[in-house]
Amino acid sequence: QVDDFVLFKGDRRVRPPKFGTLREQAGQHVDEVERRAWREQRVQEKMGTFQGVYIPCVQNILGVILFLRLTWIVGCAGVFSAFCIVVICCTATMLTAVSMSAIATNGDVPGGGAYFMISRALGAEFGGAVGVLFYLGTTYASSLYILGAIEIFLTYLAPGAVLFGDIAHDNSVLPNNMRLYGSILLVVLTGIVFVGVKYVNKFALLFLATVLVSLVCIYVGAFASPRSAQPDVCFVNGALALEGWGNCSAPALWANSSLHYSAGRAIPGMTDSQINANAWPDYQEKGQNSLGQDAAAVPGGEGQVAMDITPSFTMLLAIFFPSVTGIMAGSNRSGDLRDPSRAIPTGTIAAIATTTAIYLTCVLLFGAAITGEVLRDKFGKSIGGRMVVGSLAWPSFWVIAIGALLSTVGAALQTLTGAPRLLQAIAKDNVIPFLSVFAYNNARGEPARALLLTIFVSETGILIGSVDYVAPVITMFFLMCYMFVNLACVLQIWVKSPNWRPRFRYYHWTLSLVGIVLCITLMFIVSIYFALGAFALAAGVYKYIEYRGGQQEWGSGMRGLKQQAARMALLNLEDMREVQSNKEADWRPQILALVKASPDLLSVSAPALLALVDQLKADRGLVLTGTILLGDFLDHSNDTLIVKDTIRRAFAAENMRGIPQVVMSLDQKHSFAQLVQTAGLGGLQPNSVLLGYPDKWMVNSPEQLSAWIDSVRFSNAARKTVIVAKGLDRFPRNSEVLSGHIDVWWLVQAAGAIILLPYLLQQHRVWRRCTLRIFAVAEKGESTAEWEAYLTKFLYDQRINAKIKVLEIDNSAISHYTLERTVTMRKRSGRGEFESIGEMEAAVQRMNTAVKTNEMIRAESFESQLVCLNLPPAPEDKSDHAHTAYMEFLEEYSKGLQRVIMLRGAQSVGGVVPLSEPTFQTPMKRGGGGGGG
Repeated sequence: QVDDFVLFKGDRRVRPPKFGTLREQAGQHVDEVERRAWREQRVQEKMGTFQGVYIPCVQNILGVILFLRLTWIVGCAGVFSAFCIVVICCTATMLTAVSMSAIATNGDVPGGGAYFMISRALGAEFGGAVGVLFYLGTTYASSLYILGAIEIFLTYLAPGAVLFGDIAHDNSVLPNNMRLYGSILLVVLTGIVFVGVKYVNKFALLFLATVLVSLVCIYVGAFASPRSAQPDVCFVNGALALEGWGNCSAPALWANSSLHYSAGRAIPGMTDSQINANAWPDYQEKGQNSLGQDAAAVPGGEGQVAMDITPSFTMLLAIFFPSVTGIMAGSNRSGDLRDPSRAIPTGTIAAIATTTAIYLTCVLLFGAAITGEVLRDKFGKSIGGRMVVGSLAWPSFWVIAIGALLSTVGAALQTLTGAPRLLQAIAKDNVIPFLSVFAYNNARGEPARALLLTIFVSETGILIGSVDYVAPVITMFFLMCYMFVNLACVLQIWVKSPNWRPRFRYYHWTLSLVGIVLCITLMFIVSIYFALGAFALAAGVYKYIEYRGGQQEWGSGMRGLKQQAARMALLNLEDMREVQSNKEADWRPQILALVKASPDLLSVSAPALLALVDQLKADRGLVLTGTILLGDFLDHSNDTLIVKDTIRRAFAAENMRGIPQVVMSLDQKHSFAQLVQTAGLGGLQPNSVLLGYPDKWMVNSPEQLSAWIDSVRFSNAARKTVIVAKGLDRFPRNSEVLSGHIDVWWLVQAAGAIILLPYLLQQHRVWRRCTLRIFAVAEKGESTAEWEAYLTKFLYDQRINAKIKVLEIDNSAISHYTLERTVTMRKRSGRGEFESIGEMEAAVQRMNTAVKTNEMIRAESFESQLVCLNLPPAPEDKSDHAHTAYMEFLEEYSKGLQRVIMLRGAQSVGGVVPLSEPTFQTPMKRGGGGGGG
């Protein structure tokens, strides 16, 4: 048998078959027969555009505000302002729907709806934060609908059911009654939702039918209702009065009354004069009558209709906005849709277009047919406690009252169905670990635990007890969610995501940008404090997920934005390299730390080195770690990934951040040369190299010692500042705090690194309690006073606070110890006797420098927490005995000190110090070639 894929035989051993991979990605782990049966069952059980998206959206949009508050909004704001409120709110939702359609057609949208779309576009942190806000908004929407249903029931259908007080004369008793009855209705609706989403959908058609019938009755009543069916109203002293108060029901007594009574029609019919009278705002304060007078201070005021709250344009906007927030009712059920990417755009946009037309026409009809005084009568007290919009409808007020009740109940059912599924989607993703318990489904596949939490949250909204106070809270939550839906689309364009290929043809990123601006503007117009609170809550959830949330491998728009910003920053830094001056005032330590991995690759050999490099940069630079592994990369490529994970864990243990780089090669020497040349990227290449001192150099092999000294050579050749840390096991970790002295021994010019790096180290909290001291050594013939004056001015100019002390070097004869130490060094190198007197004198002189310098240092800095020294240059002779001699000098040079950092500045080239090295204007220049000595 011929194998058509023999060319890819190696791939097929380690990867699943192509078709199997595609099946797995589609979630179909069954054979062909089972797959066909599963598809048929899925088509039968899932919902289409009309029932799954359009109906839920329309039902959620056309609800409590339309029947209970729209007439009052028109009366207070006027037709023109109310028209603007509707246009603004519907524009925000339409722009969001366009963005949502683009996201929905850019890939599969399983359960979770808006949360899924935002989290996959912006990342787990933003997705989780917005998901929580959207969940709270959806849940509090159920509270709004339930409170609206109870207000309709107690105010218009069954006032006698009020248990606390008399609602006919005192509206302040309404909240307690709404809390009680609202809690009872919540329990009833919960039982329906527990039965299953199928039954909720069956009720949905009935509830939507009642809404449509009610709307038809309103339109017919506005155009064709007989005048005999319209109520009359009574005015006392020119102000709208409660029906039946005083002599309102006895016109024969009006002439003999001390109060001036008059009558008028509540709904005079559609006329030009009426709409002109209602065109402009008429905002009245709490307690004022229809004339703007304080009802408590005028005769007959107790019988006049008075405002229960003080309205404003922003308040009316906040109250109305929840009536357009049902646009995501369909996307919340994306897991129950047959084709979410097709159903969500079509159904949502159609629902918004339909409801926008209804709201706008209702604003015009109400303003043209009903008097302004009656429009501002929120609870219909002047027309017998009937709903104002119900009095306009034909044939009877009861059609609207019952329709409005069923509409609000249906909307509450829809939100109580969608909110638990949204919470379950968040819990399943495990982005917020403590919510994972709500991912559970009961035997019928319903999110039972999520529903229980939703009931609890909804009850907190019901306990507020007022539609007017719950609405602004919902407005904030939904505006925040809509803003992030639009932001998700804009980011995909800005970062030029290759995966952004929406099939929705009518999308443009400018629409999303306008949507962002509009949503933010509306948030702060409604309430600055609520807006700041919503942002603070979102930020809190974001930071919690960032530090505690589960790791998710999703595409993230924020990650793409950071990559785009990093790309531009790197290119700008690269362009600036050509024009920067040699004296770089804003030099920052970009440190490459050479880190060794343990033999099992599961730990690092010197964790204190990581802590030290973090302390040296003091949050002002970048940390890179370089690790060299010996081996064949083709055979052991996985080892590099293991070591990177090991170093990242070490970073986390030290509470620091950095970038690990691992190089695997057959040769350690050339691996380091490659690493020091290629580490970093563009303007973020390291300018310093941190090496651990080889404490066991005497027992190490010559090859190991040669490799370490070559590291110093390579670093200098690459124009890097070399930092060598001796006594690493005694260096503090990031959790410790030291106090004492940091002593800098400035022996030769080090191009500033010998001063700047200890100063930066002192800024870290580990070393912050330490005092910086600078010791300078004057040679024979140099004035110590002049040296001290120069150094004082130099440190003042550099804005570095340190104590200064200038010492004179001991010019006494070479000690017997120095001679013995030189002979011991010669024997240890294996070279025997010196070949000439000149060679012996050179070795003795170098050893004498090391011995005398060490004696001075120990005399002043023996108890110091840290001593910083100049690092002598590596020998030009690359023989083993030269390497041994160099280490002998270093050993004597730093003997008896608990913690030592030796620094060598970048070599100058042609008298020019390279940009990788900070340069100060030093007071005196002595030999050393940029840090040697």
